[in-house]
Amino acid sequence: QPTTFWYMLYTVTNDTGADQEFFPEFLLYTDTGQVLISDGAGVPTGAFLAIQKLQNAPLLMNKTEITGRLLQGEDNAKQGVAIWPDFDHKARKIDLFIKGLSGERESVKLPLPVTETVTGEDGKPQQVTKTLVVLSKTLKLSYSVAGEAASRKLRKPKLMAETWVMR
Repeated sequence: QPTTFWYMLYTVTNDTGADQEFFPEFLLYTDTGQVLISDGAGVPTGAFLAIQKLQNAPLLMNKTEITGRLLQGEDNAKQGVAIWPDFDHKARKIDLFIKGLSGERESVKLPLPVTETVTGEDGKPQQVTKTLVVLSKTLKLSYSVAGEAASRKLRKPKLMAETWVMR
């Protein structure tokens, strides 16, 4: 059974003057409330290989391969791909949030402490109370998507806005 995947190619170049650690995060939000993370979960290896072949990009890297030390200079640039499973067919707009492109961060004190459940080092859930949240400079790309589900496969999303946000 054919399955639809959405993907975005990107190239990352380090021109900061020092080697950097690169840990990208790609989130896709639809106007219908769906949230998808491009982390490889739910995306078979065959999807990556098909994109690599379609784009004629033998050096294309998945998230696992591209994560880590990013050496300086254009000669050390890396080309990656973020892949998501198909999203809600009723969605007409999507926002992509790309974190890890900037080292800019800011800690913000919460007005009230928040308790949440996290997985501890032992793999068991535990309660943690937070009084601070760390915001990261994140690229937000807003797209409109073609109408009918069948026609979306033939048309690229249209970029409507590009902004930087702290989130």
